[in-house]
Amino acid sequence: MSTHPSYYAWWRTTDKSYNPTKSIEVVNARDYSYKFGGKGKVGNEYFTYAHYYAKIHQPWYSKYFPFGRQFLTIKMEDFADDNKVIFEPDYQESKLHSEFTMPGWNIIGLSLMKSVTHYATNFGNASLDSSPYARLSFIIEVKRNGWKLYISYFIGFFMAGILAHLVYMMSSLPFAARATVFIGSVVAFIGNKYIIDPRLPPSPSYGLADAIQMITFLVIIISILASIGLELKYQDEKKRAAVSLTIGAISLIIYVLYIIIYTWIAVSS
Repeated sequence: MSTHPSYYAWWRTTDKSYNPTKSIEVVNARDYSYKFGGKGKVGNEYFTYAHYYAKIHQPWYSKYFPFGRQFLTIKMEDFADDNKVIFEPDYQESKLHSEFTMPGWNIIGLSLMKSVTHYATNFGNASLDSSPYARLSFIIEVKRNGWKLYISYFIGFFMAGILAHLVYMMSSLPFAARATVFIGSVVAFIGNKYIIDPRLPPSPSYGLADAIQMITFLVIIISILASIGLELKYQDEKKRAAVSLTIGAISLIIYVLYIIIYTWIAVSS
């Protein structure tokens, strides 16, 4: 997920010679620029501020898609190591602008974090074994309003699941009629999968989208196998219908509960 943050950064120091606009780098940006804002002195402190524009590729946590939280992070470091520069965040004055919005997302808040990053190189300075650098991170936490996307992206899977369970009510009909419903559920499943897969980045975690796809695929397969098996085992239509409805009811309850549980986990995340 690419973001294009525009933000102000400022520095206060007792070192008159320190020029942050010459030595500060946005380390996780693909590209960035800044406009010099101004500088001055208050008491024994010198201050500098600038307006930054960055293009940052953020990792997208898709486990709970289309719900879940994302953490939009801006990481800034100084070219001088931590023996010369240490950051202390200005927690009191660092705030999000009242006009900052992200359509479809709730803005949870802004947090600042200071840290030291160690690089396994001395960057050409033979007097050092490794290079620790002070880092300041701005982290904006956002939570998606995902119900509209939830319906839009998963409605094909839900239709496939409904069609798969309709088969249990059709045990007295010719197998050709049931096969038509099977095909409809498979087409709905495959069509929805082609829609959603390109929109999700690879993820090692088993998430909401995986759960809905997996349980829908299973109920389709089970309904097909159950229909064939009952057709072969029971010649009595009433007996076959009773067993079919029982299996269908159990399958539907498990299907709905499974989706509700995973959806609730995603919404609550």
